Amino acid sequence: MNITEYPSVAVSTVAAVSPEQLWQVVSDIDAPAAFSAEFRGASWLSDEPHGVGSTFEGINGRGEDSWSTICTVTAYVPSVIFTYIVDRVDEPLAIWSYTLNPEGDKTRLTFTATVGLGESGLSSAVARDPENEATIVANRLATWQRNMTATVQGLKSLAEAAN
Repeated sequence: MNITEYPSVAVSTVAAVSPEQLWQVVSDIDAPAAFSAEFRGASWLSDEPHGVGSTFEGINGRGEDSWSTICTVTAYVPSVIFTYIVDRVDEPLAIWSYTLNPEGDKTRLTFTATVGLGESGLSSAVARDPENEATIVANRLATWQRNMTATVQGLKSLAEAAN
């Protein structure tokens, strides 16, 4: 697995709510902090209404280390899709996306993350140990997948509890 191949991971779940009900929690940029071991919170930098071009600051951490990133929304269709890039639009560190698809009276929530080519902790780790790039990238994607799985399950629970 090579960083320049834009590796990605996706997880999904089906929630017993409408896309509109699920959107209420998906569009709350701070909600995933309750479920992810790495994401610690976010706040909008742009005024409402939020949409394509809006920005927010995300706070992440592992152990005692923490860092913030500026994210830009690149797709925002209520009850359908919410996508944002981390750092520079032209060379993102990562691309994150939630998509909502109706399935009868339920909604499938899919959360996707794609590694970008921007300079990040991942690209630095690969640069320090290029012979182990595949393992480094696979380990990072596995961490993302664990956090993303917890996030979609948590968002599903929030939406269903509010229903």
